[in-house]
Amino acid sequence: MAGVPGKVYGGLPMHIGISPHVDGAIVSTKRVSNGYKIEHVPRPNGRRGGGVAVLYKAELSITIIDSTRDNLFTHFEHIDCLLSTENNAVPFRLSVVYRPPPSRTNGLRNSVFFEEWSTYLDRLATVTSDVIITGDINFHLDDDLNPDTRTFNSILEAHGMVQNVLGKTHVKGHTLDVIITRSQSHFLCHEPTVTDPCLGSSDFAGDHYAVSCEVNISRPKRIRKVQSFRELRRIDIGDFKTSIAGCPQLNEKLGDRHVDDLVDAYNSCLQQLIDDYAPMKTKCVTLRPDCPWYNDELRSEKKKRRKAERVWQRSKLTVHKQLYKQQCRVVNRLLITTKQSYYSNKIEEYSHDQKRLFQLTNKLMGAPASVLPDNKSDDEWSGIFGSFFIDKVNSIRDNIESADVVSGTVDEPNFDGTPLSLLANTTTGELRELIVSSPNKSCELDPIPTWLLKSCTDELLPILNAIINASLATHQAPNSLKVAHCP
Repeated sequence: MAGVPGKVYGGLPMHIGISPHVDGAIVSTKRVSNGYKIEHVPRPNGRRGGGVAVLYKAELSITIIDSTRDNLFTHFEHIDCLLSTENNAVPFRLSVVYRPPPSRTNGLRNSVFFEEWSTYLDRLATVTSDVIITGDINFHLDDDLNPDTRTFNSILEAHGMVQNVLGKTHVKGHTLDVIITRSQSHFLCHEPTVTDPCLGSSDFAGDHYAVSCEVNISRPKRIRKVQSFRELRRIDIGDFKTSIAGCPQLNEKLGDRHVDDLVDAYNSCLQQLIDDYAPMKTKCVTLRPDCPWYNDELRSEKKKRRKAERVWQRSKLTVHKQLYKQQCRVVNRLLITTKQSYYSNKIEEYSHDQKRLFQLTNKLMGAPASVLPDNKSDDEWSGIFGSFFIDKVNSIRDNIESADVVSGTVDEPNFDGTPLSLLANTTTGELRELIVSSPNKSCELDPIPTWLLKSCTDELLPILNAIINASLATHQAPNSLKVAHCP
């Protein structure tokens, strides 16, 4: 794995490496846990591997300054960004770097890397805010006699910077991962810590340890959202029925009124009753990460893992460390199987509901929120969409009018049936059966939800029956029912 210093303290990300077994195309903002976002820069030129990324909490604000996409450097990958919270007026600079080790295949040379690395640090030297550089450098920084290590450290010293990670960060016993700050900076609360994440032996486990640190920055506030709602379930159905029966617009002179007048009376009266019985309320809620697959078994195993970790931290015995690592693998395997089982069951459950199945698929696969380009507003796109069909219809009409008329006459076939010259009125019995058998689906344009309509069927049948029969008699659909809601 291309470096895994990425454990989060105080809500702040440091660095996330993407496994070389993971194609960069599958990394998406919708494939991370709820409450988090990711800025990902794939490996250039279609090369194998996932590139570099910053995984951060949604409460944070990140602005990308430059990255590997800008083709500024050829011997290392990077993503350079400004990171801030709502509580901190001055953002700090976070840079994630990865240096692929030179080989005959990639043709990279250390001498060229050091030249580019010095240029890169020159750019950061002029930044007035705090700077943190983190990533996988692929030098044995624990070996002070290594010429490459000495050159790397001398370049840092020349730019007034220091590498803060001590101890091995790779399974083979070397220090490859870095957290670099200015020499005189007090941005780090203490020396970075290196821990074994105990991820097991899968392809995604990696061969680096976790490097974490705490920084002097305020914890970001959780995202809050104002929600509007009505307490519809608290409506007294008996009182609501009485109010409907006492509304003259819903019960008087129904046969003498136009269909548009009937529909407007139906909508306005029911909307007024809803406002009286269940007025709109607002509340401010805190958005928290949602893990629907998290169950009691997983919670229990994580408690055992924490207990094993505390025992090992107190005793420092090898046997307790092995027990802790074994429990870590149990939790990791259970986490994967729990998620797989949850979503497999959901797919099976939604197999006959295409809408919900597509929603689940989009959530898992990271479908884009919009398929339209962002160079035009929604109003402009709707105008273009409407003009296209208007022009298409006009073109068809013009072609019909200009077509050659076939000479002669065509004999019409004899019709022996009864012509449909009059639509029969519906009855209250037919209408009641349709309402009761309909599903409890509602639209934001409906004055009351369907379940409440079913509870008041007898009181609303007269005006609903009048609306339908007036529409059939005049061969007109009410204008207010020709409106669509586009989310």
